[in-house]
Amino acid sequence: MTIAMSKKFSERIFFRPLFFILRPFANLIRYLMLKIMKKLRLPGDDRPARAAASHLLEELVLPSGFRIFSDRGFRELAQFSTLPTTEQDRVFNELETAGICLALFCLDFADALVKPEDYHFWREVKDRLPKEFEENLIKMGAEKESAHLYQDLISMRYQEYEKTTQEAIDIWNSEEPRFRELQTEVAKHSAARVHAIAIGAADHIRRGKLKKVDRLPSFLISWLLYLNEDIGKFIKKL
Repeated sequence: MTIAMSKKFSERIFFRPLFFILRPFANLIRYLMLKIMKKLRLPGDDRPARAAASHLLEELVLPSGFRIFSDRGFRELAQFSTLPTTEQDRVFNELETAGICLALFCLDFADALVKPEDYHFWREVKDRLPKEFEENLIKMGAEKESAHLYQDLISMRYQEYEKTTQEAIDIWNSEEPRFRELQTEVAKHSAARVHAIAIGAADHIRRGKLKKVDRLPSFLISWLLYLNEDIGKFIKKL
Protein backbone atom coordinates (compact mmCIF):
# COMPACT_ATOMS: atom_id res chain seq x y z
CA MET A 1 0.00 0.00 0.00
CA THR A 2 2.79 2.37 0.91
CA ILE A 3 4.62 1.56 -2.31
CA ALA A 4 1.49 2.17 -4.43
CA MET A 5 0.84 5.54 -2.80
CA SER A 6 4.44 6.50 -3.22
CA LYS A 7 4.30 5.61 -6.90
CA LYS A 8 1.16 7.69 -7.47
CA PHE A 9 2.71 10.61 -5.63
CA SER A 10 5.82 10.37 -7.81
CA GLU A 11 3.69 10.35 -10.95
CA ARG A 12 1.88 13.48 -9.81
CA ILE A 13 5.15 15.21 -9.04
CA PHE A 14 6.44 14.31 -12.51
CA PHE A 15 3.35 15.21 -14.52
CA ARG A 16 2.53 18.48 -12.74
CA PRO A 17 5.50 20.46 -14.11
CA LEU A 18 5.02 18.71 -17.45
CA PHE A 19 1.44 19.97 -17.52
CA PHE A 20 2.52 23.58 -16.92
CA ILE A 21 5.24 23.29 -19.56
CA LEU A 22 2.85 21.97 -22.22
CA ARG A 23 -0.21 24.05 -21.35
CA PRO A 24 0.85 27.14 -23.39
CA PHE A 25 1.28 24.85 -26.41
CA ALA A 26 -2.11 23.16 -26.07
CA ASN A 27 -3.85 25.50 -28.51
CA LEU A 28 -1.02 25.14 -31.02
CA ILE A 29 -1.11 21.35 -30.75
CA ARG A 30 -4.89 21.37 -31.24
CA TYR A 31 -4.52 23.63 -34.28
CA LEU A 32 -1.84 21.41 -35.85
CA MET A 33 -3.98 18.32 -35.30
CA LEU A 34 -6.90 20.09 -36.95
CA LYS A 35 -4.71 21.04 -39.90
CA ILE A 36 -3.67 17.39 -40.32
CA MET A 37 -7.29 16.20 -40.07
CA LYS A 38 -8.34 18.64 -42.78
CA LYS A 39 -5.50 17.63 -45.08
CA LEU A 40 -6.16 13.89 -44.69
CA ARG A 41 -9.97 14.06 -44.70
CA LEU A 42 -11.84 11.47 -46.73
CA PRO A 43 -15.13 11.88 -48.64
CA GLY A 44 -18.10 11.52 -46.31
CA ASP A 45 -16.03 12.06 -43.14
CA ASP A 46 -17.55 15.01 -41.28
CA ARG A 47 -15.13 14.88 -38.34
CA PRO A 48 -12.69 17.50 -39.74
CA ALA A 49 -15.55 19.96 -40.35
CA ARG A 50 -16.91 19.33 -36.86
CA ALA A 51 -13.45 19.83 -35.37
CA ALA A 52 -12.97 23.08 -37.33
CA ALA A 53 -16.36 24.39 -36.18
CA SER A 54 -15.52 23.48 -32.59
CA HIS A 55 -12.11 25.17 -32.83
CA LEU A 56 -13.63 28.30 -34.33
CA LEU A 57 -16.12 28.51 -31.48
CA GLU A 58 -13.93 27.52 -28.55
CA GLU A 59 -10.72 29.31 -29.51
CA LEU A 60 -12.02 32.44 -31.25
CA VAL A 61 -15.71 33.35 -31.11
CA LEU A 62 -16.85 32.41 -27.61
CA PRO A 63 -13.75 33.63 -25.71
CA SER A 64 -13.91 36.89 -27.65
CA GLY A 65 -17.54 37.42 -26.71
CA PHE A 66 -16.83 36.65 -23.06
CA ARG A 67 -13.93 39.13 -22.98
CA ILE A 68 -16.20 41.88 -24.25
CA PHE A 69 -18.93 40.87 -21.80
CA SER A 70 -16.38 41.16 -18.97
CA ASP A 71 -14.84 44.40 -20.25
CA ARG A 72 -15.24 47.36 -17.90
CA GLY A 73 -15.78 49.81 -20.77
CA PHE A 74 -18.55 47.67 -22.24
CA ARG A 75 -20.24 47.27 -18.89
CA GLU A 76 -20.24 51.00 -18.32
CA LEU A 77 -21.77 51.61 -21.76
CA ALA A 78 -24.35 48.87 -21.21
CA GLN A 79 -25.15 50.28 -17.74
CA PHE A 80 -24.51 46.79 -16.50
CA SER A 81 -24.72 47.55 -12.77
CA THR A 82 -28.33 48.67 -13.17
CA LEU A 83 -29.46 45.47 -14.92
CA PRO A 84 -31.04 42.49 -13.14
CA THR A 85 -29.38 39.09 -13.57
CA THR A 86 -31.86 37.97 -16.22
CA GLU A 87 -31.05 41.05 -18.32
CA GLN A 88 -27.32 40.50 -17.87
CA ASP A 89 -27.77 36.94 -19.15
CA ARG A 90 -29.72 38.26 -22.13
CA VAL A 91 -26.93 40.73 -22.95
CA PHE A 92 -24.41 37.89 -22.83
CA ASN A 93 -26.58 35.86 -25.21
CA GLU A 94 -26.76 38.75 -27.66
CA LEU A 95 -22.98 39.19 -27.65
CA GLU A 96 -22.25 35.51 -28.26
CA THR A 97 -24.94 35.35 -30.93
CA ALA A 98 -23.42 38.39 -32.66
CA GLY A 99 -20.03 36.68 -32.70
CA ILE A 100 -21.46 33.46 -34.08
CA CYS A 101 -23.40 35.32 -36.80
CA LEU A 102 -20.19 37.10 -37.80
CA ALA A 103 -18.45 33.72 -38.10
CA LEU A 104 -21.28 32.42 -40.28
CA PHE A 105 -21.00 35.45 -42.58
CA CYS A 106 -17.23 34.98 -42.82
CA LEU A 107 -17.79 31.35 -43.79
CA ASP A 108 -20.25 32.50 -46.47
CA PHE A 109 -17.32 34.24 -48.17
CA ALA A 110 -14.68 31.60 -47.47
CA ASP A 111 -14.36 30.84 -51.19
CA ALA A 112 -12.59 34.20 -51.61
CA LEU A 113 -9.93 33.17 -49.09
CA VAL A 114 -9.27 29.50 -49.84
CA LYS A 115 -8.40 27.16 -52.67
CA PRO A 116 -11.34 25.96 -54.79
CA GLU A 117 -10.95 22.41 -53.51
CA ASP A 118 -11.52 23.63 -49.93
CA TYR A 119 -14.76 25.48 -50.64
CA HIS A 120 -17.07 22.58 -49.80
CA PHE A 121 -15.16 21.91 -46.59
CA TRP A 122 -15.91 25.41 -45.31
CA ARG A 123 -19.55 25.07 -46.33
CA GLU A 124 -19.67 21.99 -44.12
CA VAL A 125 -18.09 23.98 -41.28
CA LYS A 126 -20.74 26.68 -41.63
CA ASP A 127 -23.57 24.13 -41.64
CA ARG A 128 -22.07 22.47 -38.58
CA LEU A 129 -21.34 25.58 -36.50
CA PRO A 130 -24.77 26.20 -34.87
CA LYS A 131 -25.17 22.51 -34.02
CA GLU A 132 -21.67 22.38 -32.58
CA PHE A 133 -22.54 25.34 -30.37
CA GLU A 134 -25.71 23.61 -29.20
CA GLU A 135 -23.72 20.50 -28.29
CA ASN A 136 -21.19 22.67 -26.45
CA LEU A 137 -23.96 24.16 -24.34
CA ILE A 138 -25.30 20.71 -23.46
CA LYS A 139 -21.81 19.55 -22.46
CA MET A 140 -21.58 22.57 -20.14
CA GLY A 141 -24.81 21.55 -18.42
CA ALA A 142 -27.52 23.38 -20.34
CA GLU A 143 -30.80 21.59 -20.91
CA LYS A 144 -31.41 20.36 -24.46
CA GLU A 145 -34.48 22.54 -24.87
CA SER A 146 -32.61 25.68 -23.77
CA ALA A 147 -29.67 24.85 -26.03
CA HIS A 148 -32.00 24.37 -28.98
CA LEU A 149 -33.68 27.73 -28.30
CA TYR A 150 -30.24 29.33 -28.56
CA GLN A 151 -29.91 27.81 -32.03
CA ASP A 152 -33.26 29.37 -32.95
CA LEU A 153 -31.97 32.75 -31.74
CA ILE A 154 -28.87 32.40 -33.92
CA SER A 155 -31.01 31.59 -36.96
CA MET A 156 -33.29 34.56 -36.31
CA ARG A 157 -30.42 37.03 -35.78
CA TYR A 158 -28.54 35.69 -38.82
CA GLN A 159 -31.52 36.39 -41.08
CA GLU A 160 -31.96 39.84 -39.53
CA TYR A 161 -28.29 40.80 -39.88
CA GLU A 162 -28.14 39.38 -43.40
CA LYS A 163 -30.96 41.70 -44.42
CA THR A 164 -29.48 44.79 -42.71
CA THR A 165 -26.04 44.04 -44.18
CA GLN A 166 -27.49 44.14 -47.70
CA GLU A 167 -29.40 47.32 -46.87
CA ALA A 168 -26.16 48.93 -45.65
CA ILE A 169 -24.37 47.89 -48.86
CA ASP A 170 -27.14 49.38 -51.01
CA ILE A 171 -27.15 52.67 -49.09
CA TRP A 172 -23.37 53.04 -48.93
CA ASN A 173 -23.00 52.20 -52.63
CA SER A 174 -25.19 55.16 -53.48
CA GLU A 175 -24.11 57.62 -50.78
CA GLU A 176 -20.54 56.82 -49.65
CA PRO A 177 -17.71 57.40 -52.18
CA ARG A 178 -15.16 55.72 -49.89
CA PHE A 179 -17.30 52.60 -49.76
CA ARG A 180 -17.52 52.48 -53.56
CA GLU A 181 -13.72 52.65 -53.68
CA LEU A 182 -13.40 49.29 -51.93
CA GLN A 183 -12.03 46.97 -54.59
CA THR A 184 -13.99 43.76 -53.97
CA GLU A 185 -17.47 42.69 -52.97
CA VAL A 186 -15.86 40.70 -50.15
CA ALA A 187 -14.35 43.89 -48.69
CA LYS A 188 -17.69 45.69 -49.00
CA HIS A 189 -19.56 42.87 -47.32
CA SER A 190 -16.95 42.66 -44.57
CA ALA A 191 -17.35 46.34 -43.71
CA ALA A 192 -21.14 46.25 -43.97
CA ARG A 193 -21.65 43.10 -41.89
CA VAL A 194 -19.51 44.39 -39.02
CA HIS A 195 -21.56 47.60 -38.85
CA ALA A 196 -24.89 45.80 -39.32
CA ILE A 197 -24.20 43.26 -36.58
CA ALA A 198 -22.83 45.89 -34.19
CA ILE A 199 -25.81 48.20 -34.60
CA GLY A 200 -28.28 45.32 -34.45
CA ALA A 201 -26.71 43.79 -31.35
CA ALA A 202 -26.56 47.20 -29.65
CA ASP A 203 -30.23 47.77 -30.43
CA HIS A 204 -31.16 44.39 -28.97
CA ILE A 205 -29.08 45.08 -25.87
CA ARG A 206 -30.97 48.37 -25.52
CA ARG A 207 -34.26 46.55 -26.15
CA GLY A 208 -35.02 48.59 -29.26
CA LYS A 209 -34.29 51.96 -27.63
CA LEU A 210 -30.94 52.68 -29.28
CA LYS A 211 -30.27 56.39 -29.86
CA LYS A 212 -28.08 58.05 -32.52
CA VAL A 213 -25.68 59.46 -29.93
CA ASP A 214 -25.21 56.08 -28.24
CA ARG A 215 -21.52 54.99 -28.17
CA LEU A 216 -22.32 51.30 -27.75
CA PRO A 217 -22.41 50.50 -31.52
CA SER A 218 -18.94 52.03 -32.01
CA PHE A 219 -17.59 49.93 -29.16
CA LEU A 220 -19.05 46.77 -30.70
CA ILE A 221 -17.74 47.71 -34.15
CA SER A 222 -14.18 47.81 -32.77
CA TRP A 223 -14.63 44.38 -31.19
CA LEU A 224 -16.17 42.83 -34.30
CA LEU A 225 -13.49 44.24 -36.61
CA TYR A 226 -10.80 42.39 -34.66
CA LEU A 227 -12.87 39.22 -34.50
CA ASN A 228 -13.63 39.45 -38.22
CA GLU A 229 -9.90 39.64 -38.96
CA ASP A 230 -9.08 36.70 -36.66
CA ILE A 231 -11.74 34.50 -38.24
CA GLY A 232 -10.53 35.40 -41.73
CA LYS A 233 -6.95 34.47 -40.80
CA PHE A 234 -8.12 31.14 -39.37
CA ILE A 235 -10.03 30.28 -42.55
CA LYS A 236 -7.20 31.36 -44.82
CA LYS A 237 -4.38 29.57 -42.99
CA LEU A 238 -5.99 26.28 -42.00
